[in-house]
Amino acid sequence: MPGSMPEGKQFIKDFILSHGPIKRILDVGPGSGNYHDLLTKYGEYSDYPGGTLNDVEWVGVEIWEPYLNHFSLGSKYDKIIVLDIFDFDWPDRYDIAILGDVLEHMPAIRGAAVVKQAVEHANWVIISLPIVDCPQEASYGNPYEAHIEQYNPSNLDSILKEFTVIDSYLGETIGVFILKGVSYS
Repeated sequence: MPGSMPEGKQFIKDFILSHGPIKRILDVGPGSGNYHDLLTKYGEYSDYPGGTLNDVEWVGVEIWEPYLNHFSLGSKYDKIIVLDIFDFDWPDRYDIAILGDVLEHMPAIRGAAVVKQAVEHANWVIISLPIVDCPQEASYGNPYEAHIEQYNPSNLDSILKEFTVIDSYLGETIGVFILKGVSYS
């Protein structure tokens, strides 16, 4: 589904708001744009505690082009790139790269490569994904919504072991992992 479970969202919001200034965010697989909404207090996230991010450049990489119109992503994001994140050239540096509900939609080896690229091009990388068996098929006509990998805290170690995880949240269904990016001089 192009949305996301609310579990872990306040943890993510609190982290981002406390690690400013934030000027550029890359949102991978924005779907309905829920991370943008969370940080700007829009829609279902309007009642979440905490402030909002202002003067931020939002860049989204979305694999399913119909979502751009269906969810009015152009009104939320400064730039939308229609592309599989695995094929993204990472032309810029970001303060935050959000991989929210993304890794479970690709084979683990591709997911590990995407995480590596994100860590190399962002100050902070936020990964949010189901950590229990959570099968999902295509939805909204989007075949990319199907879950390819199922994760749990122990098999996530195979992806996260080479990175610096500075904080995490383990809920009943969702896990959030915050990675420190590679600093540029």
